[in-house]
Amino acid sequence: MPKDAINCLTSGCPLLEDLTVESCNKYADLSICIENRNLKTLVIEETSDTLYEIEALTAFEVPRVAPLSLKVTCLELRTGFELYELPGIVYLLRSCLDLEKLIVKIDFTRDTCEFLGSEREELRGFDFESQCDYVESEYWKDKDLEFPSLQNIKTIEINEFFRERYKLAEVSEQDVGEELFESHDNELEFVRFLLNNSTKLEKMIIFISKKNCFVQLRECEFYLKYILTLKLLSFRRASPVAEIIIS
Repeated sequence: MPKDAINCLTSGCPLLEDLTVESCNKYADLSICIENRNLKTLVIEETSDTLYEIEALTAFEVPRVAPLSLKVTCLELRTGFELYELPGIVYLLRSCLDLEKLIVKIDFTRDTCEFLGSEREELRGFDFESQCDYVESEYWKDKDLEFPSLQNIKTIEINEFFRERYKLAEVSEQDVGEELFESHDNELEFVRFLLNNSTKLEKMIIFISKKNCFVQLRECEFYLKYILTLKLLSFRRASPVAEIIIS
């Protein structure tokens, strides 16, 4: 496929509103350049067997990418909040200055562990440790992070919160809560960051995952909602009218 194939295609479709690109990251030099003023939706989907190229872009290539401006009012992010995904999240949030609604779907890529231990890093010249030299939970506490896009956001929806890939041994309700908070500290700090910077936020809705692998989750559901509520109420809210709903 020619490098400018997508640009050539879209340039001949001035009324194009929706574009979906699937499994194209196998072309290392493919450029996605779209100048259509009427474009409303752009979806880029990739398969798990080409995971490395996708994730390398978030952690390694993003610092080199020129600032992007997306005229969107609703942004949906699908992420596992892995270490190497955070720069990509920051980049997208900073690119959406007209953002009014943010939807986050927490999901874990099947081959995450394979990616972290893979020799493909060396094959591509990607130094994971040097490019991701930060602590996940501390990432959102960086005072240098500024997001004008959050000044207009009114609704935030977070799905699959507390989703976990590993089973917990038989423990008490209190231990389950502490274990969940500890293992999901990064997501909690992200929520804290959003509340602390969204000055016009009206509503934040958090859906606790039903796919949680903790064996006691269903028995402790009300307790977990209770302690999560207490945790979130302790966070500073930039918006005086912000409402937090846990479902």
